[in-house]
Amino acid sequence: VPTRIITPKGRAAEAAYAAQVTPEIIARLENYFDIPYPFEKLDTLEGDDVGAALKAVGMALVSSVGGAGGPLYGTFFLQAGQSAAGSSELDTDGFAAAVRAGVDGVRARGKAEPGDKTMLDALIPAADALAEGGELVAAAERAADAAEEGMRATIPLVARKGRASYLGDRSSGHQDPGATSSALM
Repeated sequence: VPTRIITPKGRAAEAAYAAQVTPEIIARLENYFDIPYPFEKLDTLEGDDVGAALKAVGMALVSSVGGAGGPLYGTFFLQAGQSAAGSSELDTDGFAAAVRAGVDGVRARGKAEPGDKTMLDALIPAADALAEGGELVAAAERAADAAEEGMRATIPLVARKGRASYLGDRSSGHQDPGATSSALM
């Protein structure tokens, strides 16, 4: 499935490089960990339904990624795919709606709220920034900046959800890994 990567802040060269090396990285990981490539169904998708592609990613994540990340990210993509079902393209409003649906799905599954020191601390500001509308690349740049700001805002927080919550006050002073991976996404 051809992938179009939108990269905020002129990171097109890095994205192009990542797109070139990703198959090699996947092959090495498959070999090293003796696990199959979880996104095989993406290679067999027909048509140009963005929603179907997002749902396929979600199913692959749910069925292959352990811990809380697989179900949470899988839910994000499944819900985003449901929102985008039948669309061959997404404009800013469609993309914002898909992201919001994904965030709402994560929120419901994880039963977390902003300030709990979770991935939602990056995802919600990103969704809010996208909802402001405008040209897609500019909206994506705002969303990336908002996600990064939300990620950094987790540093002083005490985790109230997830594995980090077991640390209590000791979780303060550390950036949340879920918010970090979400900001990178």
